[in-house]
Amino acid sequence: MNTFERASQILSASVGEQKAVTINSLAALLGISRRETESLLETKIDAFPFPLVSGASGYYIPTDADDLNHYLASLHSRASKIFKRFARVRDHAIALGYRRSGKRLANPAGPQMELPLQ
Repeated sequence: MNTFERASQILSASVGEQKAVTINSLAALLGISRRETESLLETKIDAFPFPLVSGASGYYIPTDADDLNHYLASLHSRASKIFKRFARVRDHAIALGYRRSGKRLANPAGPQMELPLQ
């Protein structure tokens, strides 16, 4: 049984937030690092035969549509806040003199120096 299949088997018993499995527990059960476990869950999220959500208590299968809708609304809200914060920080940096350079920002121009008169 490969790592994904083992993860799927472990998580299939995690129905409802009260039976959530933490990332550290899942990593220990799979015998891989936390980073590898996070990567597995991120890249294979749509390959599980059930919807998989996460909360403060860990990863679990939602018990019903209300549970799933609550999770999706939470994700949407967090994403919206992150994009708003991104725009505010970027716009403030530009107002302070940082210059656009493609999709990135460049340092503000240095002070202009006058050439000495000869």
